[in-house]
Amino acid sequence: MASAASAGEPVVRGGVPVDSVTPAGMQRLSVVAPTTADRPVRLTFGSADRPEVLLDVLVAPDASTARRMLDDWLRTVVNRPGPAALGDVGYGEGTLFGFVRDNVLVVVHRVAGEADAAAIAAQADAAVQTAPVGETQAAGVPEQRFDDEQLGERPQPIVFPSGWIAANVSVCGPGYARHTADGWVVVRNGPGVVTVRVTGVDARLRSTR
Repeated sequence: MASAASAGEPVVRGGVPVDSVTPAGMQRLSVVAPTTADRPVRLTFGSADRPEVLLDVLVAPDASTARRMLDDWLRTVVNRPGPAALGDVGYGEGTLFGFVRDNVLVVVHRVAGEADAAAIAAQADAAVQTAPVGETQAAGVPEQRFDDEQLGERPQPIVFPSGWIAANVSVCGPGYARHTADGWVVVRNGPGVVTVRVTGVDARLRSTR
């Protein structure tokens, strides 16, 4: 990391370990995979199933993309916060903070409780700075197309790469996806071609693209 900076090259983090951004005293309640590659992963933290903090993380392919997404986020905030000492560029106050460090965008929003949103954002910033350099994209699943013979009356299991912590399954055509105790399956409900598209998130909060 320091060697890359000294050489004048941009640092590209290969994701941020999910445990490193979990606020102290809280547990991870959910992870929601984005439907498109330019949207962040949404994590919800809290205690006793009570959501307290939302954390949006986008591991972008480069720093310029991450900063562009920070600008997009700022345009959605009704009362734009002032600058904050976070990341390479950051904004925030009170319950809402957003910043970019290297190629990673992080937004922290406290929605309940008394947690210190600024401290949680600073923890996330530190996690990004110590995150490994490397590939910014999670291992993906190719689009699948099933005709009437390939997908009959029996559900078709969807196999995800090892290490995924969240997935989003989209089905086009005469079928639907269902999450069972054994995992995701595709079920046919009429004749014709069924197309399955899957996006996912791995344990370093990298999305598929």
